[in-house]
Amino acid sequence: IVDIPAQILISTVPIILFIIGSTEDCHILAEYMEGLKKKPDRSFAIHYYAEKVALAITLTSLTTIIGFLSITMNEIVLLKEFAIVTSAGLFFNFIITGTIIPVYLRFFGEKEPPKSLMNPNSLSERFFKSLLAKLCYILEFHRRHTIIVLILFCFFGIGAATLIKTDIDNIRVFKENHPFRQKIMQMNENFEGGINNFLVVLHADGDKPFKKSVNMRKVFEIHQWVNEQKELGISQSIAGTLALINREMHDSDPKHYRIPDEDALISQYMLFLSKDDWEAFISPDYNDVNIIVRHKLSSSLDTEKALNKMSKKLDELLEGTGITYRFTSKLFLQNAASKTLVKTQVEGLILILVCIFLLIGLLYRSSKIALISLVPNVVPIIGIFAVMGLFDIPLDIGSCLIATIAIGVATDDTIHFFTRFNEEIKQHNDALLAAQETLKHEIKPILTTSLSLSLGLGIMAFSSFIPLIEFGVLTSITMLFALVSDLLITPALLVSSRVDGAISLYEILTTKLSPRILSQSLMFKNMNMNDCKFLVLSGKIREFKPGDSDDLFTNRQDSVFVILEGNMKLVKKAERSGDDIEHIDIAKLAAGASYGQSRLSGPHYVKASNFTRVLEINTKFISRIEKKRPDLARSLRENLTLAQETAVY
Repeated sequence: IVDIPAQILISTVPIILFIIGSTEDCHILAEYMEGLKKKPDRSFAIHYYAEKVALAITLTSLTTIIGFLSITMNEIVLLKEFAIVTSAGLFFNFIITGTIIPVYLRFFGEKEPPKSLMNPNSLSERFFKSLLAKLCYILEFHRRHTIIVLILFCFFGIGAATLIKTDIDNIRVFKENHPFRQKIMQMNENFEGGINNFLVVLHADGDKPFKKSVNMRKVFEIHQWVNEQKELGISQSIAGTLALINREMHDSDPKHYRIPDEDALISQYMLFLSKDDWEAFISPDYNDVNIIVRHKLSSSLDTEKALNKMSKKLDELLEGTGITYRFTSKLFLQNAASKTLVKTQVEGLILILVCIFLLIGLLYRSSKIALISLVPNVVPIIGIFAVMGLFDIPLDIGSCLIATIAIGVATDDTIHFFTRFNEEIKQHNDALLAAQETLKHEIKPILTTSLSLSLGLGIMAFSSFIPLIEFGVLTSITMLFALVSDLLITPALLVSSRVDGAISLYEILTTKLSPRILSQSLMFKNMNMNDCKFLVLSGKIREFKPGDSDDLFTNRQDSVFVILEGNMKLVKKAERSGDDIEHIDIAKLAAGASYGQSRLSGPHYVKASNFTRVLEINTKFISRIEKKRPDLARSLRENLTLAQETAVY
């Protein structure tokens, strides 16, 4: 449709879509299995995973697409085409993930969790449990050491990354034993000077300036200097031809292999040459001269070094002559492309990180969370650039994609981790416990995707095409950096920075509460709907299925529970003769009602009449609210004190 031809970079698009797409799929399947554990029903499990990962998948897809679109800032057409195709593929992957996967699971998904998941003694479960215990131990007792190591790693990695060189080499893309590379090397040896070339174009103003001996001698000096440079090979120019004619006119005397001093001799020697002999080397008006430099260089880096050396020499030789020079060849396109890679790589990475910061900052309305989210995404980039610098792997068209993929994978896992952590801290009111619970739920999908993709991409190491080898190996290493970043660094930062959870715009817009809650609940007295939403989204929500009960005697003494949805019955246990216990319904509690264990005499419990959701409010929860909304916390504390003066509220 957009007339983009197949090319080497586009051939990697299926691999990239597989890498990023499978990351999302693993998180979906992990939550689907969690849903089956709660209730062995496909529809329930689908709704469960949708509720858990819908926001995270939307956000990760958006940031990843923006990341690849940033590559379109590049001036290299191959990279622009690659960015467009990959971004389109990621968009379609997002659509398929949201539509096809739930349909497939509805008809063909597992009906109950695999036995290995339900068996705590299975090999996989024991492995994950052991790893989780180690991670939780490090998080609890060594998170400061983790952050110190992170800082040292960043300093070392940035230093090593400065060693990276940009290079485009059309010969190096093949292994040394590859037939094509061997034939190229053979041709370079057999062809005098080499098979590559570039032009030095000299220009002078005036009336036929290069018919004058003084100017042509400068051309010959350059011609001779080039022939003396091993890295440049040989040169061909009109000056060399005229010097050769001059030598032969003096009985092949080597001393006369030079430009004659008389201008008239130059005009006479030109008569020996046909138009075919000189038109490639000098213009008809004698204002421009070409020097063809043949060489064996294929690396843009080596070529740039040679050109810089030659530029200094030309500046020295042509100083004060009025002669200007310029280089021209397809090699300069390679040099320009290699410089463009660095520029656009930096610009693209900055754009991606800014977009991630803005998206997460706006979504969670917290610059602190947005800033923390950048760290796990930057670590894999620093790590892989450090590896490239230390092992002298150049930045080329293939390896320049690694950073974007690193952010794509790291961002996916980081956002899933943040989303889960945000839920857990509301349930536990404790950052450390919330991070440990998050690790418990996220360790399987993160570890599974990272290791499987790392091993899968490592197969590219057996390719005969070096860019694919580097792409596969570097991407595999990137997966491992992202794995360590998500499982060690992210939780350590969340706990150490005392992140207290956040409410996303998505949650605010999608949360619906009955107006009855405001009018009937004593806990929400003197509050508006926005205040009520803030409390509900910040707190621990407990869910009860029809028939589920909650023993008030075992509940925390300072907790009050507000019914947000559904109906419950307050039931009293009364002892009868013998061991019989009579259950007496005391009251019906609707949405907006509150209950708690304070001055109730005897054992009581509440029983759900239908699906019911309740919000738990206690002093620890109010302390969390006080950090963000002191005014709201003050009202809530007053309402809690007032409510606790009665048995059922």
